[in-house]
Amino acid sequence: MSIKITMQNNIKIHHIALSVKNINNVTKYFSEFLKFRTISTFKTRKGNQVMYLKKNNFVIELMENKKTKKNKFKHIAFTTDNIMEAARQFKKKGLKFLSEIHSFKDDNNRIIKFCFLKGPEDFILELVQISKCNKN
Repeated sequence: MSIKITMQNNIKIHHIALSVKNINNVTKYFSEFLKFRTISTFKTRKGNQVMYLKKNNFVIELMENKKTKKNKFKHIAFTTDNIMEAARQFKKKGLKFLSEIHSFKDDNNRIIKFCFLKGPEDFILELVQISKCNKN
């Protein structure tokens, strides 16, 4: 099945996510050997650390899960200028959403909005909108 979606809001690849058992070892490898730099870190509600590494325009999200038996691919994320419109268009085309749109403020004073949907062959896709916080 082929689905053609015309988007006015410029969707681009943002990052891939990996579930890792030891985030420090993986970060050290990407930093020392592949010259990635850390651009953001935070802890989930469950206390697991999440770290974003970047080299040029490529971003890797490391999601620590000490209980995992092996490291694995989690999802691929796409940025959009308007997540509400992108979600509306995807829903209109019948794509299955795995979450509602969530948001949080990161350590770089940005508002991150995101949601997950099911891609082909059960791959998980993430839509992300990143915007600067208003200074009030």
